[in-house]
Amino acid sequence: MKKRFIRAAAIMLVIIMLVAPLSSCASGKKMLTLKVDGKTYSISVNLYELMLSAMKGTLAAYGYTKNGYTPSQNTFWDIMDTYDGR
Repeated sequence: MKKRFIRAAAIMLVIIMLVAPLSSCASGKKMLTLKVDGKTYSISVNLYELMLSAMKGTLAAYGYTKNGYTPSQNTFWDIMDTYDGR
């Protein structure tokens, strides 16, 4: 009985730890709102910053550079990129 309780408590703790950050990102100031077919979809500033930091971590993990700057430097994010390959 004690092992089942510990296992159930551990599973509940994992679920809470996975859901809590996402629920906090969903609240806050809205950055983008889209209305389609009578439904409203929105992205909060917190969720956008979470996605941007995940992208920054992925780029840094693969060693990506642009003009000699790495994603961990602020100058990297100030560069305007072109989509025509130049």
